[in-house]
Amino acid sequence: MESNKKSKREKLLNRINIAIKSEKIDEFDSLQDDIFNTFGMSEIHTIDNLALLSNKNNSALNNNIFPKKRDIIIQKDKAGEFIPICTKNVFLKYYSKDISKLYFWKDRDREEYILEMKDVIENFLGEIND
Repeated sequence: MESNKKSKREKLLNRINIAIKSEKIDEFDSLQDDIFNTFGMSEIHTIDNLALLSNKNNSALNNNIFPKKRDIIIQKDKAGEFIPICTKNVFLKYYSKDISKLYFWKDRDREEYILEMKDVIENFLGEIND
């Protein structure tokens, strides 16, 4: 099983190198889908994969991979730009119980993030009803 994963990763790396050299956008779209499927990301425009940011900061993140986005968030935070605490926490993997894969935003991270959101909302609504 592990050799199968390694083979898939090697094929993806080869495709990435070819796509970079060709500079064709349609290559990147197809490649992105395959990367998400290989590494366990299905939907990207769901609440468990969205971060609250200004338009300017969101544009700076663009479609970068998670470690690059994390670095950008940290740089902007150090520069004194406003990064909402929960957004910062996502990129610091604050809500993730297993941080062995620090440079990937995995399905388990998404699940733990949404559980945290639900918990905060339930607590908030409970305080309103008291």
